[in-house]
Amino acid sequence: MKRLIFALLLAASLPALSYADQAFQTPPMKDTVSDYAGVVEPRAGENVRTMADQLRQVTAVNYKVLVISQLPPGVKIGDYGRQVYGQWKVGALLVISIIDRQVRLITGKEVDRVISDRSREQAEWDVLAILSRGLFSQGVEIGTIEITNKILAGWYASHRQPRFAIDWQAASLFMFALFAVSLVTTLVTGSDFMMGFSIFVGGFYGFLFLNIVGMILFGLLGFLLTCKAGQNSRKNGEEQAVEGKKHEK
Repeated sequence: MKRLIFALLLAASLPALSYADQAFQTPPMKDTVSDYAGVVEPRAGENVRTMADQLRQVTAVNYKVLVISQLPPGVKIGDYGRQVYGQWKVGALLVISIIDRQVRLITGKEVDRVISDRSREQAEWDVLAILSRGLFSQGVEIGTIEITNKILAGWYASHRQPRFAIDWQAASLFMFALFAVSLVTTLVTGSDFMMGFSIFVGGFYGFLFLNIVGMILFGLLGFLLTCKAGQNSRKNGEEQAVEGKKHEK
């Protein structure tokens, strides 16, 4: 009997839960700023649109703002924002409820990877602080500046490539080839150790900065410099020999 009563109560509660989930309709998107409270000045809306366009061009994140007069009864701003976010299919959504004095930034996985929860909460509090003074247009505009800057900073940080990103497995093969070329060149030309050393060192640093092309260019430069130095050395030696013969005579 108790099980039957529990089942009846559960069945009776399902329609109420369903109604609570669908108690409000998602407002349609008007523009970058969907102002259903009528508090955002046109100039502020244009500025927000410009910032949102710049953000989308760099990161592909679609940023929108929704301003409403008041939340539906019994609906939390987080639940409200997530439903709107899901319907609008955007990358970042700033929801502002004027009468409730509540702000929530809803973001997707792409933005979650580049902005921390602390940064998100700080942006929400900063917007709320401005709204509490009755500066609604400024709150939307300044909040957008802060949010877009945080997303851009996180995006640039996550996409910044290491200065010396080297595949050392491939690099080891190139270094071995460079060493072999240095050794063979030294043996074929009958040069001393400096010839091979110059080719190897030049090619190594060239590879660090310009990859395989730099290795070839700087290795060749080391070869030419060593040849030039050898020619000068031989020339000086010949001149000294001639001078020595003159003194003997």
